[in-house]
Amino acid sequence: MMKKLYYILFILGTISLQAQTVDVTFVVDMNTQPISANGVYLAGSFQDWNPSTIEMSDPDADGVYEVVVSLEQDSVYEYKFLNGNEWETVWGVCGTPLNGNRILNTGLDSVQVLSQVCFASCDPCPLIDQTITFKVDMSLTPASANGVYLAGNFQGWDPSSTEMLDEDGDNIYEVTLTGIEAGDYEYKFINGNDWGNDEDLSGLDCANENQNRSVSVISATTEVGPFCYGECSSCIMPVNVVFRVDMSNETISPNGVHLAGDFQEWDPSATEMLDDENDGIFEVGLELNIGTYQYKFVNGNGWSGDNDNESLPVECNVENNRELTLSSDTVIEYCYNQCEAICNKYPSPAEITFAVDMNNVEMVHPSGVWIIASFTSPQWQDGRIQMFEHQEYPGIYTTALLVDGPEDIQYKFSNGEPLFGTPFQDGEYANLDSLGCGSANGIGGWNRNFVRSGEAEHAGVFCYNTCENCNNSTLNTIEQTAHISDFYFFPNPTQDVLNFSNKVNYHIVNLLGKRIQSGEGDFADVSLLAPGLYYLEMPAKKETFIFVKQ
Repeated sequence: MMKKLYYILFILGTISLQAQTVDVTFVVDMNTQPISANGVYLAGSFQDWNPSTIEMSDPDADGVYEVVVSLEQDSVYEYKFLNGNEWETVWGVCGTPLNGNRILNTGLDSVQVLSQVCFASCDPCPLIDQTITFKVDMSLTPASANGVYLAGNFQGWDPSSTEMLDEDGDNIYEVTLTGIEAGDYEYKFINGNDWGNDEDLSGLDCANENQNRSVSVISATTEVGPFCYGECSSCIMPVNVVFRVDMSNETISPNGVHLAGDFQEWDPSATEMLDDENDGIFEVGLELNIGTYQYKFVNGNGWSGDNDNESLPVECNVENNRELTLSSDTVIEYCYNQCEAICNKYPSPAEITFAVDMNNVEMVHPSGVWIIASFTSPQWQDGRIQMFEHQEYPGIYTTALLVDGPEDIQYKFSNGEPLFGTPFQDGEYANLDSLGCGSANGIGGWNRNFVRSGEAEHAGVFCYNTCENCNNSTLNTIEQTAHISDFYFFPNPTQDVLNFSNKVNYHIVNLLGKRIQSGEGDFADVSLLAPGLYYLEMPAKKETFIFVKQ
């Protein structure tokens, strides 16, 4: 009998405890407010004022939001509504005098529904006309002389009837419409007053299947935007960037100094840099959007011919280009061909012997084995140099070249004369970056890297398309370079005379392999040669150089 009595008392106690809570319905009318895309929330002393844990909902899309929260009976709480991240503040009969919080006294009933109030007010919302305001930011797009317009399925898609105005001169055009009922709508902005001038939203996340913008009207006051014209978000304003390059190590091209990058479609002649102070530092200022870009400086105005583009060291080489990330106004300054702003002097001109082992290649192309490089003049394919099989090491092709300019150089071999339009125009195709002896060239291929010392040296023996001396060639690099003298010639390019550092026997050969001039001495008169590329052969040294006749 006693056990039954204890059980009945336990049940009554449990019922008593459960009856101490009350389900409170909070209700707020948002029809006077543009609803935040982040939603409407409730926060209060009953949940440590956390602004993101209690979201309110508007199931019937009438602009009135509500939520039910279980609280203790016969208690006093403070609370506020939030429109996204915006906290309301109420003063007067419904708000605390210190911080403008609302006050709630729970009773002894199990259910309590609070009166509907207007956001940031103690009273119900007044009756207002249903309005929707559209805003578009034209800061990055010059507004048409015919005006900026709005068109949508709520006004019959008329491109010229709903003009938007910028009354405060901030480049944000807006228009407020009334009488649009709750529902889903499509629209787009028009820079002008006719179709064909409407924004192109193709491929953007904010475009629906009809390539239009969309909006849901769920309260009496709706605000759309401002969106950047032709974009899904607000406008990201450009920043000011000054590019500066120190050309003190270089002979300035008669075509000038230019900047090229993905921000101007890699046009090597469009963005000229000037040396207004005659201090060897060329500069240009641009407005660019925040983001990451690749670029490089060009000594000239083209990618080939009588022009030069940078050959960058590995530490600042990104796909054979420079890279920058912009977040604010900035000044970019480098030495040409180097990774620092202050120029280091180039190593002395010196001969480098290059060697490639072709024994693992199925067949050497009839047009021969060639080398293309950053240090030739012109560079790369236009300055290609043929290599010849070593007399004592069959299958190994070598050439010794006088190299001037940057410490870091790039080159690659080609099985076949690398003329543009041929299958071997780009030379070796292996990923020399992953193999460990090269880097990406920015156009889908890879180049070999070498750091020169300024003394006669050997660049090593590599099997074609590899970074290894795969046949363990015993080519003695000391013997290979022992014959290299201090010979050099200048100027290159030349108009009249090639000067030699010492007296030599020489042959001048055209690109067809025809010997057109021979001689002995410390110079060669080339004034009668037609402009173009020529080989300078040194029979006694078994070396071949290339020069340009202007």
